[in-house]
Amino acid sequence: MTPTSHAVQSRQDLVDKLVHRAIPPTDAALARELDRQIEDWIESVGIFAGRTDVHDTRFGLFALLTHPSALNVDLLLLAAKNIATLVACDDYYCDDEALGADPLRTAPRLSRALSIVDPPSTLHRFEALLAEETRKDPILRALRETRSELAGRATPAQMGRYEHATIAMFMGMSAEAMWRYARDDLPLWEYLSHRQANSGKPCLSIIDVVGGYEVPPDAYYHPDVARAIDLANAQILIVNDLYSTKGERTSAPGSADVVTILMRERSCDHAEAAQAGVAIHNEIATEYLALVENVKTEGGPTLSRFMADLTGWISGNLRWHLESGRHRD
Repeated sequence: MTPTSHAVQSRQDLVDKLVHRAIPPTDAALARELDRQIEDWIESVGIFAGRTDVHDTRFGLFALLTHPSALNVDLLLLAAKNIATLVACDDYYCDDEALGADPLRTAPRLSRALSIVDPPSTLHRFEALLAEETRKDPILRALRETRSELAGRATPAQMGRYEHATIAMFMGMSAEAMWRYARDDLPLWEYLSHRQANSGKPCLSIIDVVGGYEVPPDAYYHPDVARAIDLANAQILIVNDLYSTKGERTSAPGSADVVTILMRERSCDHAEAAQAGVAIHNEIATEYLALVENVKTEGGPTLSRFMADLTGWISGNLRWHLESGRHRD
């Protein structure tokens, strides 16, 4: 893609400084079709109501870029639904005060969302009450529909890891809301530790579901594979922070991110902090790529495919940040 403006040039320059695998070309027609279908779904469930930026966000492109080996359009659309729902949850419950986010209401809202992700085993007469609350909230409706569709595609083990990752993310979001309310200044080490749970892992947890295969539980939770997933997740969150810092500071005063924390800890400007963030990303990426090669050598064909798909997710996420309108200044 040829940069056409100073803003785009800056974004491409950032990509060029990041250690990453080559980003594969994308089927432009399929990306447009997935964008159309996910926009129709978003309208049907009611998330992002009244927002004019959904088209430019391109959730369909996001799913296609981050699952480059997936062949099933319905599964790619499921990935896009999961991404869009979690982004809506983050925007409306946690990050954007203009959309009604309130740190004092974040934990109760996410607690209710947990009842959708991991349905409670309670008396049947209470199920109607939960269903009624779900009908009132478009984010809960989107969560319910996405989870239901995923349950029809995934094995019990795959569902279990999706639920665990999403629950951990919601708990992390609740903690972040309290830090924001208290205006606590997180040190970088604590922020990065916190973001291991409050993260993109719910999306990473369904990579093999979208790909139409399964990594056995003993392989998925092997320490080397688990560390590779953590390192992948760290790269994803740092890229998000590098691209979204200015917008997030405006929509959610007191929010923490790698660049803002580095500016405070090093008493430097935004450009210097961004470069320091790139260096941290690259240190993580270098370890990740070495670990992946070892796992692919030792793990067999299924695990080798998963490692390739995990790396594809990282590369696709980077490309999406370059092409999506969500994080443009």
